[in-house]
Amino acid sequence: MNETDDNGIFDRILEKYAINHIVDNSRLKGLAYAKQEFDRIMSEEFNTAEEKNIFIDLFFTQCLKIVSVTNDISGFWELISQWFHARKLESRNGNLSHDEKIALIHFCLNLRQRLREFIALVPLTEVEKLTEEHHRLMIAIWRMLFFEPFAALNLYWNP
Repeated sequence: MNETDDNGIFDRILEKYAINHIVDNSRLKGLAYAKQEFDRIMSEEFNTAEEKNIFIDLFFTQCLKIVSVTNDISGFWELISQWFHARKLESRNGNLSHDEKIALIHFCLNLRQRLREFIALVPLTEVEKLTEEHHRLMIAIWRMLFFEPFAALNLYWNP
């Protein structure tokens, strides 16, 4: 992420909240540990709303890297649910700061890739076993990432 982090805010947030350390420990302790640490950090006071939103996107970007879409299907969707409810994105988010846009786009690109893996690798019989809440979330996320013309990814990312 450094190539787009002009003022070093991402590295500062990763370090300040020990995100990489938490995610590394989550490999051994499980996603419940990551959730516990996320909840602990979210209960603290952030300097700005921008810092909070960047933290959320960076934290879940790192978590997406360790969760298995095939071996922990429910955990994968719980992770997405936690991000979705913590981030509370507006349908139109054209007033984000430069750094917040970059963090959000980075998260969305990673989530898109993981969703592609999910669709390609997870049998439909396993998808049917997910809760109704997960099914609703799946539709909302899919719409947001792939179809919403005013979503951050569609507004700001030009490959």
